[in-house]
Amino acid sequence: MAVYSDLPLEVQEKIQARLSQYDLTNCVRVSHAWFTCFNPYLWRSFNLCLRPKKETAQGAAHFKTWIQASDNRGQLALRKYGHLIQELKIRCCSSLVLFVTQDVDGSCCNLRELTFYSGEATMSPVDSNLPPSSAALVQLLQQNKSLKSLTLFAEKGLRIGKKDVFRRYVHCISTWLQWMEALPESLETLTLDTWWSDRTNNFNQEWPTSFPLPVLSRLHSLRFIGVKDRRLNNDPALGLLKVCPNLESLELSVGWNLETTLDEESFVQTLREFCPKLTALKIEGSSSDRHFALLINSCSVQGWKSLTIGEGRPRSWKNSGKAGFGHLASEALLKHAGTLEHVRLQSCDGFNSAAIQQLLCTASQLKRFHAVFGNGTDKVVAPGLSARDLVQSDWVCTELESFACRIYDIPRPDNALPSDANADPTLHSMYESLRVQKQIYERLATLTKLRELVVDLRNQNDRQFGPTMILQNGGFIRDSNELDGLSSSLDSGLDVLKSLAALRTVRIGGLPRGFWEEAEQRWRWKHWPLVRMLPPAEYFEDPVWPPVPDLHLIESTPAVMFPVVYCSGYHDYDTDSESD
Repeated sequence: MAVYSDLPLEVQEKIQARLSQYDLTNCVRVSHAWFTCFNPYLWRSFNLCLRPKKETAQGAAHFKTWIQASDNRGQLALRKYGHLIQELKIRCCSSLVLFVTQDVDGSCCNLRELTFYSGEATMSPVDSNLPPSSAALVQLLQQNKSLKSLTLFAEKGLRIGKKDVFRRYVHCISTWLQWMEALPESLETLTLDTWWSDRTNNFNQEWPTSFPLPVLSRLHSLRFIGVKDRRLNNDPALGLLKVCPNLESLELSVGWNLETTLDEESFVQTLREFCPKLTALKIEGSSSDRHFALLINSCSVQGWKSLTIGEGRPRSWKNSGKAGFGHLASEALLKHAGTLEHVRLQSCDGFNSAAIQQLLCTASQLKRFHAVFGNGTDKVVAPGLSARDLVQSDWVCTELESFACRIYDIPRPDNALPSDANADPTLHSMYESLRVQKQIYERLATLTKLRELVVDLRNQNDRQFGPTMILQNGGFIRDSNELDGLSSSLDSGLDVLKSLAALRTVRIGGLPRGFWEEAEQRWRWKHWPLVRMLPPAEYFEDPVWPPVPDLHLIESTPAVMFPVVYCSGYHDYDTDSESD
């Protein structure tokens, strides 16, 4: 053990992070020295869940048995080691109540992350008092003055009958205001899902006047807010924004009902006046073109640095006659080209090729641009860049690190092979095809800092929309790439990309499938030994959001599931060691 203790602290933490909860539990039983070393890391992260895995359900049940044991082993252990808990995740109201009520001394006062999924309170009777889970949540917030991250979710799929819906709705507002007053000033990230009653029968009413707004202290440390409630005109949400002068990132969930409920003037004025440092916006859901433009235009004088649009389904709802993300929203986005660094558009087919080319030719600070499909079942076309627009002018985004955008309109007479598809190949000469492709590859080669390159984008649900191609050996393959896309062959100019030393992820489609050929395979292993070829069926995720730097929160570690053997082991072992 002396050898392990001599290691630098950061090395010890990396080793401990690799250990499972089973390994950590065994480590604390080896000796008193090992207990002292590994016990803080074992208590660091707790996960009290009912779903979705079987082992988490067992963990929640074991926790209740352990915390209510007749010998008070759970209460004593929580009192002694509660100060070591830094991350707490609870998906059960009764578990939260038990956790807080058994922590009689308030020893759990060093939380840095708290996640609470409410659910059972919606089924409890409504009275004039707060439900126990809400009172417990308020108490937990009040005793953790150094909390950095708070996430509150309502369980999806809960339904309440129409009877007494308004009483439940009013009661939930009272609950919301209570814990809102208890927010600690140390908070840096806050994520709020819809209130319980907001998921019931599309109930939509004005805020009752009997609930005054709480007087909130200024949350100077809060830099990220995620609001999943689609009714943005409510006073508490705006009141929360007014006390966050250092807010940098905002995530919103919108819907078509936004047209009738959003107080445009109040919302825009609140963001501009009280959130001067807001530079990142993420919009989920669907709305009209005008309201997308409204939200994009609500930035401060600094302009947007990061815009993520359409993690939900902001597509063109042609059947319902609603435009979705269109020319108004596109014009609003292009106004911020001079400050934008991160742009991700998902299923925003209204942002056309000309708009994409204009953005790439004017956004000199752009580091990431994604124009991709949604991850649902949409059958819309992803935003794409036409080869005709691409070759017209030079790009200025030389700092680009990640590029994911469909490139189409490339003449590909070599795709006019026997097939069972009714596709009309472009009738141009092969010379013209290679000339255009080389121009495109030369343009991509100027992006010397590129780490991700994805130009073969399609709907992940249309895995076999291409023709059946007859191979020379008599076999056939079903192509899943676009007929007018880039070819990943050396003849098409791929060789110029060998200068992209930082490249790590690539997806280039087209026929013939160049990377299946021997020459391209040798070239790939010589020049791209570290590059991962993204499969056609793999959805291209964006790991960047939220772009809030220097949030030193808890690293991703295994969570304590509270089996009896774990929790009883903490107290029993330590008692024995002290008696020695």
